[in-house]
Amino acid sequence: MAERPRAADARRQPVPPGRSAAAPATPALPDRAESAFRAGVAHFDAGAYFEAHEVWEELWHAVRRQPGEELLARRLKALIQLAAALIKHREGRHRPAASLLGRACHLLGEGPDHVLGISGRGLAARARAHVEGGAPAPRIAPARNAETSGVPR
Repeated sequence: MAERPRAADARRQPVPPGRSAAAPATPALPDRAESAFRAGVAHFDAGAYFEAHEVWEELWHAVRRQPGEELLARRLKALIQLAAALIKHREGRHRPAASLLGRACHLLGEGPDHVLGISGRGLAARARAHVEGGAPAPRIAPARNAETSGVPR
């Protein structure tokens, strides 16, 4: 009898035995990068979007071409674009802010919601409410999900 093929995840990668294709593993930063990521979160939450952008861009360059780190790279790219959108919004440059916000929200909505301890969809909604409706500036809140990594704390 032929061996039954294993299930595949959304990227058509075989799912290891014991894991569910519906619940992909949440990527985590290497230990050495977690403190840098947290520094970016602290900058972002303090409204220092340029500094957050710089920290996250350095991390993005470190992971973007590593096999298996596509989800992590996309989430970092979304955070970079979001920080840039909020800089443009603060400067009163509404058209570039809206463009960057749209791209960031699209990336934040891709894949699993909780990556790096952040609810992507929740953050996107808070950012849109700030830029489009004058709500308070978004802060990065850790996801309330047992499967997420410990970042941010």
